[in-house]
Amino acid sequence: MTSYVSSLCFPIRWNPLAAWFYQDSYLRFSFADYDPRKLANKYSHLTNNSISKHAEDFEDRADETMWHSDEFRDHLAGLNIVRNGKHIKDPWLEIVQPAMKNAVLRTLECGQDNVAQRASSFELFGYDFMVDEDLNVWLIEVNSSPDLSSSTSTTKQLVKVMIEDMAAVIIDVEKFGLRMDRPKRKWGSCRTASGRYELLEPARRRREEKFRKLRRDAAELAIQGAAIKLRKPKRGECPAGPDPEDDERFSAIALLAAAAAAGDIAEEPEAAGEPKDEASDVDSEGGASEGD
Repeated sequence: MTSYVSSLCFPIRWNPLAAWFYQDSYLRFSFADYDPRKLANKYSHLTNNSISKHAEDFEDRADETMWHSDEFRDHLAGLNIVRNGKHIKDPWLEIVQPAMKNAVLRTLECGQDNVAQRASSFELFGYDFMVDEDLNVWLIEVNSSPDLSSSTSTTKQLVKVMIEDMAAVIIDVEKFGLRMDRPKRKWGSCRTASGRYELLEPARRRREEKFRKLRRDAAELAIQGAAIKLRKPKRGECPAGPDPEDDERFSAIALLAAAAAAGDIAEEPEAAGEPKDEASDVDSEGGASEGD
């Protein structure tokens, strides 16, 4: 049988990223046994409901083509799976689901800059994975508009509970931070205030939230001071600058102000080739005047 896992996730905030992963998923199986020698039989290697529903006895066997993840979890727990010489007691929680969460988070990070960030909004994504015989998890595709129809009894129950849990995350947890008692679900797993949704990497989000708060506080910082009144130096007088020995008054602002004042009185250089008035130079030095 060919199978793949479909899971749901939705980011409710992109900066910092708040991605909620739905811990329940479903597995689709091909309608016919897979045979590499009979690839023309599309029912043996395609698991899409849009394909399988055309099989002759699909109505009677529809539920056979889908498992809830809890059923798959029980199936894996009954196998003797060993990794690095250690028996894996719960392969679903220890191997498969962590790989799915990692793929979800990394794909959201990769596309984070290409998604329009709108306040008070969220988007639901459907992730399709394939699990091979060695329990390696392969991401097939990400759907921005996942199919929420009820093709089997599994999806009929799972989708209904998932939507209720989504409302709990959006309203109770994200908006008001409430903690509510949730009703027991069909398969017996516990449900928290956020239902079966789990916030991916909550520690990182807390760090980013703290950093954002620091940035908001820093936005209120302001520099206050008094204007410096500078006296324009007289002709020939060297502009006064700050006293470098006085550490309290010595500042870059004073240095820049002194430099600006000096630039205002600097004489323009003589143009190239302009004749020099030698007579005026002689008079200024007290030398001979006209008539000598």
